[in-house]
Amino acid sequence: MYRLICTGCGKEYPGDSPTFRCGCGEPLEVLSNRGSKRFYPERQGILNCFSSFLPPLKGESSLSMGEGWTPMPRSFAFVSEFDFELYLKNESANPTWSFKDRGTYLTLLDAVEKGYKGFGTVSTGNMAASVAAYGARMGMNTTILVSKGIPSEKIRPIAIYGPRVIKVDGDYSELYRRTLETGPSKGIYFSNSDVPMRVEGSKTIAFEIYLQLGEKVPDFVIVPTSSGGNIRGIEKGFREIKEAGLSERMPVMVAVQACGCAPIHNAFDSGWEKIERVPDPSTIAHAIENPFPPSGNAVLRMLKKKRRSDPLPER
Repeated sequence: MYRLICTGCGKEYPGDSPTFRCGCGEPLEVLSNRGSKRFYPERQGILNCFSSFLPPLKGESSLSMGEGWTPMPRSFAFVSEFDFELYLKNESANPTWSFKDRGTYLTLLDAVEKGYKGFGTVSTGNMAASVAAYGARMGMNTTILVSKGIPSEKIRPIAIYGPRVIKVDGDYSELYRRTLETGPSKGIYFSNSDVPMRVEGSKTIAFEIYLQLGEKVPDFVIVPTSSGGNIRGIEKGFREIKEAGLSERMPVMVAVQACGCAPIHNAFDSGWEKIERVPDPSTIAHAIENPFPPSGNAVLRMLKKKRRSDPLPER
């Protein structure tokens, strides 16, 4: 069984711990095992290709829907203006059109292995559709909690998979926290945005980028950032590539947020130790509109550590 470690205070927990957050309030992540590791690109599926970098989950091919190995075409939009190569990782090629499918697949395997009968999440967008789809794939009782004022057009892509959709009136951050606390007692594995196994799924994006560039690490990786789980996973993937001796360096991670809702940027730019809630978020980029991201402090620490330890790549 794998172990978990707090991204804040470093406290360790067993992998079968019923909580996904430390007592200090910060998110947990899977503790990486150091040692000889390699990729198996000739194998099918992210679980098999990256098995030596992932926790020992029991793969069930019937649960996979072909997530991962998304295309990464080169963009020539700025080739005449700037001296760099720009690649776009097209995560919309995943089964439910979102990078969320990577983490949902791994969290589902984790839930099945731990004996959960219920599967769920707190979301109004891509993650809700992803969890509903994979829950239906397994035949699990799936619960999706959405905000009370959600438009009907956002419910349809979720409801098509037949989950139980519950509208809840209240603060998203509080709801997120309470589901992780009460889920185990209700027999529901809440596959929320930054739970450890979901972060492990995002880690596979880094592995694919490395292989698609011919076993090279890029100079920069730019990630639109909401809850913070995705960019944490991608950074963790590149960190493990370096720890395995497959690269001598890591890329500069760039967290992108909308001007009208940028709690991580605000804290980083102001030199704060912790993020603060954005009181009145206003942006049309609803997919990254998260006024108080659950992994906000973890991402902030990651960005500050990177700035102190590594200079910008020379061109």
